[in-house]
Amino acid sequence: MLEKCRTTGGQRQGSDVDLAVAYRGPSNVLKLAELREALEESTIPCNVDVVDMQQASDALRAQIRKDGIKWTA
Repeated sequence: MLEKCRTTGGQRQGSDVDLAVAYRGPSNVLKLAELREALEESTIPCNVDVVDMQQASDALRAQIRKDGIKWTA
């Protein structure tokens, strides 16, 4: 899921993108590390913070579900 601020145009200069990742099964730490590394090395013109939904706090998960934009890959 993408953070709503970026997708609705509410971002400020220097804002990052928060990408919440949810797996159908258990989290895959190696895949998350590979994703973070690929995003760091990419030419995307902003920082991307990757959040593991299974490791996120209840409050953060609730906020992501409320404000996030679902993006299925």
